Amino acid sequence: MKDQPSGDPPPDDVLAELRAFFGQVFPGIDLGADDDYFRQGNADSLFALELVTFVEQHFRVGIDVEDLDLDNFRTLGRTTAFVHRKRAGAAVERRPGGPGND
Repeated sequence: MKDQPSGDPPPDDVLAELRAFFGQVFPGIDLGADDDYFRQGNADSLFALELVTFVEQHFRVGIDVEDLDLDNFRTLGRTTAFVHRKRAGAAVERRPGGPGND
């Protein structure tokens, strides 16, 4: 098993954690991994900010301005993939000899 920073949910739990968050925000709405909650009218720009904040704080990933593309956050599946990409990038940066470690 790969080392996870202390307190971070394991990668396999990212989708489950997002589902729990959505269950609190949208009680009674059952979203599939590929359901576009913005297109369905369940989410708006205010929710987008709440989602970005949740992802950044809960999963401890840095979100840069260039990451604020709606396509990264429009479905549970895409948001999960985004978290995995950010974690993978952070792991590369922490590795000796990784970017920024010259």
